[in-house]
Amino acid sequence: MESNKKFEIRGSVLARNTILNLAGHAAPLIVGVLAIPFVIENLGVDRFGVLALTWVIVGYFSIFEFGLGNAATKYIADALGRNDTAAIPGLAWTTIFLQAAFGILSGLLCALVTPFLIEHVLSIPDHLKKESKTVFFIMSAYMPVGFITGTLRGVLAAAQRFDILTIIKIPASSLAYLVPVIVLIFGGNLPQIVFFIIIAQFMSALCYLFFCVREFPQLLNSLAIRSTVIRPLFSFGGWVTVTNLIGPLLVYLDRFLIGTLVSIAAVSFYTAPYEIVARLTIIPGCLLMTVFPAFSSLWGSQARNEVERLYFRSLKFVLLLVGLVAIGLILFAHDILGIWLGNEFAQQSSLVFRILAISVLINSIAYVPYSLLQGIGRPDLTAKFHMLETPLYVIGAWILIDHWGIVGAALAWGIRVTLDAALLFAATFELRLAGGRSLVESGVLYILVALLFALAIVIVAWLMDFDFLMRIILFVISGCILGIIAWFYAMDNAERKFIGDYICRLKSLLRAEKAD
Repeated sequence: MESNKKFEIRGSVLARNTILNLAGHAAPLIVGVLAIPFVIENLGVDRFGVLALTWVIVGYFSIFEFGLGNAATKYIADALGRNDTAAIPGLAWTTIFLQAAFGILSGLLCALVTPFLIEHVLSIPDHLKKESKTVFFIMSAYMPVGFITGTLRGVLAAAQRFDILTIIKIPASSLAYLVPVIVLIFGGNLPQIVFFIIIAQFMSALCYLFFCVREFPQLLNSLAIRSTVIRPLFSFGGWVTVTNLIGPLLVYLDRFLIGTLVSIAAVSFYTAPYEIVARLTIIPGCLLMTVFPAFSSLWGSQARNEVERLYFRSLKFVLLLVGLVAIGLILFAHDILGIWLGNEFAQQSSLVFRILAISVLINSIAYVPYSLLQGIGRPDLTAKFHMLETPLYVIGAWILIDHWGIVGAALAWGIRVTLDAALLFAATFELRLAGGRSLVESGVLYILVALLFALAIVIVAWLMDFDFLMRIILFVISGCILGIIAWFYAMDNAERKFIGDYICRLKSLLRAEKAD
């Protein structure tokens, strides 16, 4: 294996892998949007709710994965960066065996608590309880497969094989929506739907395993657990687990407090804009999947300068894409909510929408230092930051929501993600992973200044209540400012060439379509 060639990180590789990750998320989402109405109509609302709950339960029990999938990705990528391919079998198989064991224990635990959940916790109609227990028992048997699949995906991610991951992920994730449609067409029931979904996921796990072995043939040479790697795996994974435990509280606390301190109706007025704006994090989320193993590989090869270059290149990518969308959301918040949900939502939620748009932009750029700290093996810092933020956020959200309702909730969330971003960026500078000089030389500072200028313009436009045409003009001007600054002051020759080549390919495709 030619590691140096294979794991060299260029802007084109970063863009390609991020686009692949986006495709892997977008394609199944489209399938789901089309399939879910049919499933609800033919399965019934109650049974569909049971189906949805099974995946929630699986997601909850995934905390017992203890972050080992991420740990495997980090240490395998690190080994590839050192060109130490002999270490890969021990890391991969040790993690797989551990995941299998934890998956079996989690499945048994889920099976044991299923009767209690069905009978005493979940509000499931009496006529569906027996059927629901069967479904939960089937999902319990799936847990070892789910845990192992996460590790297999991590092995391929460490190798930067996002092409393979996307090829498998799109049909595998799409089948989670298509299988219910097919089973219902043939007159099947809910347990059969879940059974065939599990079969499809098992087949995808075999595909991941096949490509892992093809990518790393040395995996066939050793199927043993290496005790020497268990401690570092758990050390890394343990801190990831802390973050995973705190994460849901930081995400859902605001809605709980709104329902307690304001009203249930206010929860809807807050959740609707949040769900739209939160979709923006798909972009940095897909980028994180790409750069996390890349950071680990580069760190393992002692390429500190390359780590810093990738760090600032990632920041440019997020600032440009998410920044431009955030500007559009701020300018057209009232129009978007009015068209989608009606005038009442537009009146009640527009300010919340705008605050959340700015907050999500801040949160999106924080993904980059987060993935860098994870990639170099410092998940303890990100976990400690979340532990610090949690009590402050609980107190701050309670006070702000009590005084200003859903606007206070948006402000509290914005302050929390701003603090989180500040801590993450401070950590990267304190650890000398990034420097102020590179901030200027990479062009990130120019994009940041241009973006702040554009945001100031659109906020003024909002406060002065500009008409729709004027806001469109301002959006175009803002986009042109960002584009010009990025092209002439922020991008290097390789990035300009990549964009130019991509535009040329698009033109060729358009000309070919017109010719046809």
